[in-house]
Amino acid sequence: MAGDFNCTLDPLKDKSSGTDRSHSRNRGVIHHFMKEMNLIDVWREDNPNDKKYSCYSSTHQSYSRIDFFLVSATLKCKIKKVTYDAILLSDHAPNSLVHHDSKLTSDIPKWRFKTKWLADSGFVTFLDEQIKYYFETNTVETSGSIRWEAFKAYIRGQIINITSSKAKETHKKAKSLETIIKKLEEEYYQSGSQDTIMKYLHQKLYQVYYDLNKHSTTKVKNLAEYWHGASNNYKMKDL
Repeated sequence: MAGDFNCTLDPLKDKSSGTDRSHSRNRGVIHHFMKEMNLIDVWREDNPNDKKYSCYSSTHQSYSRIDFFLVSATLKCKIKKVTYDAILLSDHAPNSLVHHDSKLTSDIPKWRFKTKWLADSGFVTFLDEQIKYYFETNTVETSGSIRWEAFKAYIRGQIINITSSKAKETHKKAKSLETIIKKLEEEYYQSGSQDTIMKYLHQKLYQVYYDLNKHSTTKVKNLAEYWHGASNNYKMKDL
């Protein structure tokens, strides 16, 4: 069982303020359910004293870990890893779990042409050049049907080559920026009530989100705006 439970299991460890008086009843219900069903907060089991948060509240300007996996204690041996990524696409961080089962298999992914590539003028130019090159090079040596079938294989290979290259470059830049964001978040978690540091970190996060927006296939501009709105009082000129 996983999701946004909208309350922490242990406010002292799971909320940056250390307190959470508004969800005591919900917390009690979840703890009772966990006991009855023999469920564990698998991330907390592996990280008994660590502080990691999955949600940022711009209203309260606080972090909390309200997204988690509740797993049967008997399956704990099959859980290889549970992680929280940076808060990027919403006010919640992705929470991932790796479960190993030797009986499970996955299908080989099938290649599909993605229409979003056509929004890239460089890609369209490349495609036009490759089509022109192929048909200028392959004229009358074979039948039209053979040339057409060979063309489909050729152009697919060229598309895979250029899109894979661009995807790797974009992914590398995005991961680098995500690493910076995670580092800034960790620094923010440790800053406590040191207002000057918090102001600086808010501003840095805002700047990095906009940089990430340039290199991400999924735009994070709205989140950058969210952070900017949440830190209107956190300007560099105030430092």
